[in-house]
Amino acid sequence: MKKVSLFVAVAFTAFLMSFKTFDASTWTVDAAHSKLSFTITHLMVNDVEGQFKIFEAKIVAPKEDFSDASVEFKADAASVNTDNDQRDAHVKTADFLDVATYPTITFKSTSFKKIDANNYKVTGDLTLHGVTKPVVLNALARVGTNPMSKKNYCWY
Repeated sequence: MKKVSLFVAVAFTAFLMSFKTFDASTWTVDAAHSKLSFTITHLMVNDVEGQFKIFEAKIVAPKEDFSDASVEFKADAASVNTDNDQRDAHVKTADFLDVATYPTITFKSTSFKKIDANNYKVTGDLTLHGVTKPVVLNALARVGTNPMSKKNYCWY
């Protein structure tokens, strides 16, 4: 069980996602330009980086400055990739994610607070391996116009 609690403490330090607008205030993830990544310390010696290859996310922002936004994401736990096949196979077992029993990792924000022009603190509930814990994420939000489609987009 200690191994699971270590993984629950994952800091999604590079929660880098590009979003495309769905309507005036709802943004969905653009999978071709997005990454849901994490960093975890292994044996208190080195950091291991990884990502989930399959995920979806949505941000609802009634205000243009995202000061009252909400965010949700879902990741396919079996899509974990740390660039090491042996480690990935172990992470998928009951020792860590137990993807056979808990195939989905979810996050739902409870607070989206603006820190400065483009930086936010996003607090919410992260659920993995059947356990839900509160986490705080750092988010960077910028809005622009796609030069090719001429549509608004937001990237984090």
